[in-house]
Amino acid sequence: MINIEQVKNAARGQWLDIFHCAGMDVKANKKHSACPVCGGKDRFRMDDKGGDGTFYCNSCGAGDGLKLLELHFNDQFIEGLKFAANYLGIQDDDSFTDADMERSKSQAKQRQISTALKESGEKAKKEDLAAITIQNIMKSATPADPEHPYLRSKHINPFTAWKIGVDIIIPIVDVNLKLVNCQQIQPSGFKKFRYGAAITGCFHFIGEVFDGCDLVIVEGFATGATIYQQTNISVVVAFNSNNLLPVTENIKHLYPSSKILICGDNDWHLEQGERPIPNAGVKAAARTFIKTGCDFIVPEFARGVTDFNDLYVVYGEGCGLRIIKKFVK
Repeated sequence: MINIEQVKNAARGQWLDIFHCAGMDVKANKKHSACPVCGGKDRFRMDDKGGDGTFYCNSCGAGDGLKLLELHFNDQFIEGLKFAANYLGIQDDDSFTDADMERSKSQAKQRQISTALKESGEKAKKEDLAAITIQNIMKSATPADPEHPYLRSKHINPFTAWKIGVDIIIPIVDVNLKLVNCQQIQPSGFKKFRYGAAITGCFHFIGEVFDGCDLVIVEGFATGATIYQQTNISVVVAFNSNNLLPVTENIKHLYPSSKILICGDNDWHLEQGERPIPNAGVKAAARTFIKTGCDFIVPEFARGVTDFNDLYVVYGEGCGLRIIKKFVK
């Protein structure tokens, strides 16, 4: 028999390597991530207290390294124990051979693939149902009122915005130009997307768009409306910095002859706090430029300004927007 305490003592500080050898995708940065056993997105965290491979999962529960191996090997504690012992060179008459280890790694990989496919299918189903709901919702929408508090505060016209009740509605389409989501903007400026609906790589057009036309890609609707209002250049709204790259890639695919300019946000305030974090807007615009070759500009540092709408509202008509028109033309 394998001495359990001997395995635990020998494994102390080595659990991450043991997990990886077993084909488990475990991160030891103490941040929430997908569970290597049951999947998900951020339900799992390995804190590795005392080097014992300790973890917590909202679904699987908590335990040490041996417990996680037990779950990995379909609740077979002895199989997990043998695997760890073999990795550590602790011998037993029934210990794993090299072939056993390779087979277990292959089985783990297949389980990961199966879990990923299942979650992908569930996500696609949710997105399809959300899209149907949104398409029905939009049937009752009416063109947005230019006097809406949000539009007035941003000094922009409604253009392609709609209204349901007191909220502004911005339709969102995917790469097939199918309506799949919408952004709801309350009079206070609070924004939210439809729960479960697709957003990655999805966008909204302001102005006429065709292959060969000049295009500006922005994060927010207000920024896009400001640029279109002042330059008459058609705009693509990506809705957030993380979406700039996938949206730009989709737009380049749809309109390969169009000249594209990325007008990113300048989130300088993120770098000024007590706990500074990277400038998300500039970082995303620069990354999109590197990946796609599309030029980018961001507003220069100015108090109260993070995007081109702020620049327009605070400093007046034409400020900074002439640069955009000159850059594209």
